[in-house]
Amino acid sequence: MKKKLSAPLLAGLMIGIFGTANAALLAPVSVSGTGTFSNIDYMTDGIIPSEGSYWRGDTTWWYYTPPQFTVDYGGIFLIEDIVVSVDNNDYYRIEYSLDFTNWNVLTAIDAWDGEIYGGMDTMSSVSGDSEYLAAIDFNGVTAQYLRIFATDGDSQYAVGELQAYGTSPIPEPATMLLFGVGMAGLVGRKLRKAKKIGEGMGMC
Repeated sequence: MKKKLSAPLLAGLMIGIFGTANAALLAPVSVSGTGTFSNIDYMTDGIIPSEGSYWRGDTTWWYYTPPQFTVDYGGIFLIEDIVVSVDNNDYYRIEYSLDFTNWNVLTAIDAWDGEIYGGMDTMSSVSGDSEYLAAIDFNGVTAQYLRIFATDGDSQYAVGELQAYGTSPIPEPATMLLFGVGMAGLVGRKLRKAKKIGEGMGMC
């Protein structure tokens, strides 16, 4: 009797063959913004401003809430953590999307979050990080884009850095099923070949 491999079993097979990857810093392909703001390159230059540093220093800063900034990672990833530096005492929202059209809330930063009063403040969802903040932690999401913007505050806003950490997502069950069928076919072919060799040698 033939037995079919279940999706969880196939997922286990995939992980067993390819292993599990640790989340790594994702390299943005591009960052864009709407509205009026200062140098957008500071947002993804890999440099996190010092705690409490001036909000109009090496940051992307603006007045009032309209600007929105979108980071494109150039492919679909399982985003597991973020590190973000923002001007404290304000409200920000970070959203994610697969297609640049449909957006969902990833996390939100409240004016009282963080550890300092005024200036740039770094917050992290990475457990064990010295800047870890449980309030912005989230379950991993599959996305290509992240978007950050201010929602309220003192009308003076800044983002010093937005970093995402993740891995390529595990293939969906249909993909794993195709892979499993292919693997089973290869194994069956090798077994048949081995049987024929054994029969030719009088071993069966």
